[in-house]
Amino acid sequence: MNTAYARLTKFWHYFKRRSVGQARDAARAAARKADIAMDAARAVATELEQEPTPEFPGLSVEARRVINMTAIAYAEVLCLRVSKTSLVARAREATAHREITDEYGTRAECEALMAEIERASQVISVRNNIAQEVNARGERLKKIVRYRNSSDTVPTPESIAIVEGDVLVKPATGSTAAKLPNVLGEDTWDLFRVLLR
Repeated sequence: MNTAYARLTKFWHYFKRRSVGQARDAARAAARKADIAMDAARAVATELEQEPTPEFPGLSVEARRVINMTAIAYAEVLCLRVSKTSLVARAREATAHREITDEYGTRAECEALMAEIERASQVISVRNNIAQEVNARGERLKKIVRYRNSSDTVPTPESIAIVEGDVLVKPATGSTAAKLPNVLGEDTWDLFRVLLR
């Protein structure tokens, strides 16, 4: 705009020069306003950067309890679904021992175990009514769980013990099936590792 203004030097450019000059002055005023607004924005940004970042408070105790109850309920549903196999007992043993073993028995025992794992895998992979089963188990747990104190998010293992009349109390079926465990007390599926504290 300054170049255009500088070119208008003849006397017949008088009116054009005046209008270009007014436009130039208006543009300069707008630029000054923009600079002032930019400086104010920079000052606010600098101020915000200097403020300490607030720490995320995390999940509430109640939210962590609900998540833990759902995990425990799901573990109970898994136990219920594979209760006709020896896999629940084997899962408990694996969690308790923690050492790796390469001995699983004779060839016939290994083949029987593989067949058992295949049947259990098919039963577990069926997702029909899983949400309803977990919700039903979760409702049962809400009624009976107890905590050591008001800030504890993991229930006491003895508070979720299977009681008479509970759906999980039934005779174990299958040649090597054991009575269904207290999934938290016996840490059947390595549950303590995933529960929120």
